[in-house]
Amino acid sequence: MKKNVIVTTLMATVMSFAAFGAELYSWEKDLQGWEGTSGSKLEAVDASGGAPSGAITDAQYAMKITQPNGSWRQVALNKEEAKEAILKNNNLELDVFIPAEALPSGEGSYAYMEIVIQGAMGNAPAFRISKKVDFDINEKEGKKYHLSWKYADEKDFKKDASWIQLIIVTNSPKGKMSPIYVDNFRISCKQDH
Repeated sequence: MKKNVIVTTLMATVMSFAAFGAELYSWEKDLQGWEGTSGSKLEAVDASGGAPSGAITDAQYAMKITQPNGSWRQVALNKEEAKEAILKNNNLELDVFIPAEALPSGEGSYAYMEIVIQGAMGNAPAFRISKKVDFDINEKEGKKYHLSWKYADEKDFKKDASWIQLIIVTNSPKGKMSPIYVDNFRISCKQDH
C-alpha cells in the first residue's frame, strides 16, 4: 500500500511539472524568434565566431546584441513567440555577459539591461513589467550576471493576456553598451518551497 502511495505521489508530481512548458532560448545557430530593434543587430555566435570566455553559459552559442550607441534603447524583441511559455509559467532566468570595453566610464556613469514583459487583454490597456540587471561600471574585465525573476508575482502581470512580447532594453548615457551577450534564457515554473 505504501509503495502505491509513493508511486502515485511521484507520478502526480511529474505530471504537474510536465503541465508547465519550459522554454529555453539558447540560440544554438538561430535567433528563435528574436529580432533586433532600434538599429540593433542580433546574431547567434559561438567561441569561433568571437564570443568571449564567459559569454556562453549553455551549450555552444549565445545571442550577441550589437547596437549603435548606449543611450536608452530597446535592442531586442520577441513578439508572440514567447506568449504561451510566459502565460503557462511564472519565472524567467537568463545569463548576460558584458565585456569591460562596452561599459561607460567617468563620473555619473551607469549601465543596465532591462527585461520587459509587455502585453494586453484585447482592447484593455497594456501592462508593462520589468526587471533590471545593473552592471558594475568599475569592472576591468568582462563579467557575467545572472537574473532570476518570478514575473508572475508582479501585481500588474495579467495571466489572461491576449498578446505578450518580451523586450530587452539597455541604457547607458556615457557608454556604447555594445556588444552584450545573452544566453541560457529560461521561462519555467518555479515552485514555492
